[in-house]
Amino acid sequence: MHKVIVGRFPPPLGGVSVFVKRKYELLQGEGAKCIDFNDKFWLFKLLTFSVDRGNIYLLNTGSLVILLIFMFLGLLPRTVFYDHNASRKFWLSLFYSRLFLYIIRRARELKVVHAHLISGYRIRGYVGQISIESPFIPPSEVHRESILMSYPESVLNFMSDKSCIKIVSSAWRYNLDSEGVDIYGISVLLKLLYDLKDRGESVRCLLAFGVFNYEDMPDDMLNQIEALKIEGVLVLLTGQKELWPIFSCADIFLRLTSTDGESVTVLESLYYGCSVLASNVVPRPQGVVTYQYGNYNDLFRNFCIHSGLTNSL
Repeated sequence: MHKVIVGRFPPPLGGVSVFVKRKYELLQGEGAKCIDFNDKFWLFKLLTFSVDRGNIYLLNTGSLVILLIFMFLGLLPRTVFYDHNASRKFWLSLFYSRLFLYIIRRARELKVVHAHLISGYRIRGYVGQISIESPFIPPSEVHRESILMSYPESVLNFMSDKSCIKIVSSAWRYNLDSEGVDIYGISVLLKLLYDLKDRGESVRCLLAFGVFNYEDMPDDMLNQIEALKIEGVLVLLTGQKELWPIFSCADIFLRLTSTDGESVTVLESLYYGCSVLASNVVPRPQGVVTYQYGNYNDLFRNFCIHSGLTNSL
């Protein structure tokens, strides 16, 4: 029996793609195979693998099209479906939720990345076994040096700076939620940095963007970012970069999102001993300090207490 890891490998970097890559690396020694959706011949590869009745597929996708392909090929009884929070989008529609559950009921096994995802299935009548598997697989240290070499000098200087409290935050790209608020809390982060700076606190923040497009962002936000960069308070890291080497020398990671799954960056931060302050929009892992989402005063208070800056309260 061979396990076949199926999903989108990096790039782009993201919680799911990083999990897929590390899962494959972890199981390679056991003879695991892989199918990468970035490969334009992935379907041909799947058809080739499907001939071997001994293959078990570890499927990481929220695409109904791909799920239907697995069903029509008769692969679902040999498929372990990983829900990385994809089910959330299906529950918004009665038709799609019923279709999704019709497919998933035929899978060999259902795994979710966080316990809070189970209730979505149960209240819709799914009675099968659901197991929880963390989306975090520790990175391989053999990649550390190559990742460090990919960082610009400004990031390396940030990592070696011992004169301040070092904050890390990340965003895939500037994007607004249904309420018109930026999903990753960039505006809130900038306000926090300005308030701390105005109180004379010695803090620096590394803000990582997977995609940084000037056209996406409002002018006032761009002006604030540029001003904080000039003052040395803010360092930008843009592009497809893994962050885990930074967490081992940072003081606190801020996850200010309006919605979330089981964030791999949160788990990486904890793994490398970096404190985490996160919004309470979903249950967080043990060790994470949370604040009431949308309540800036609660965020500021928790940050100051957690960072030892009680004089600024």
